[in-house]
Amino acid sequence: MNAADSEIRSRYLALALDARRLMDVLIPFVDSGKRNESLDTAVKEAIGALTSVTEGAGTNVVHSNLAFDEYEQVRTIDEIKNQEGRKTVINDLERIVGPDTGKPQRQAAMRVLEFFFAVESRALQYYNHPPAIASYVT
Repeated sequence: MNAADSEIRSRYLALALDARRLMDVLIPFVDSGKRNESLDTAVKEAIGALTSVTEGAGTNVVHSNLAFDEYEQVRTIDEIKNQEGRKTVINDLERIVGPDTGKPQRQAAMRVLEFFFAVESRALQYYNHPPAIASYVT
């Protein structure tokens, strides 16, 4: 494996780890409805990162520690949800950090969980078996 392949694989792994980190704060909220500061922080960061990916770098660029901005990561997210689908995920994320509405908020969190589970699964799949096109993009 050459350095470029290793770098590409590390981008997929970073995406999978960030998706897992978001799921780890969403699961307790879905289960119990209890929120904590780490939930709000992680959700706000996800809103910023997904908004940047969805609307492009020219609009409201938000600094995010999430690995959503490299080519492979954006492509993987786009495979899971197209632009309109990501807008729905962003709306669900905004509902989670909005005023407490009980069950609808937890249902939104469940939909977001499903999205990030799919992102994590696809990113790990590509980490283990990078798509052939990834070898040509550096």
